[in-house]
Amino acid sequence: MGQAPTAVRRAAAMRHGDGDHATARRGDDERDEAQAWRPLTRHEAEALRASRPSVSPWRVVGVQVVVGLLLAPRLVQPLSWPALLAGLVVCMKVYWIALLWRGR
Repeated sequence: MGQAPTAVRRAAAMRHGDGDHATARRGDDERDEAQAWRPLTRHEAEALRASRPSVSPWRVVGVQVVVGLLLAPRLVQPLSWPALLAGLVVCMKVYWIALLWRGR
């Protein structure tokens, strides 16, 4: 006889007291996980890229600049703009130092 669907087998096992609900559910989760991690076909990958357009890094930087110019003076009342800009420049230079250090 063919195999009954998982839900029917689980319900029958629970009705008769033969099975453990957690064990039956774990088996379902493993099957679902195996199906969820299959590689995408070319068409599925193209559809996924089309549905989620990439965000421009320049747009992200622009939003950060605008937010920094509007939220910084309000968050830090005695704001020292030269100190803020100097700190920003130092933070940006750390990336260059890290790249140079990595190259050695």
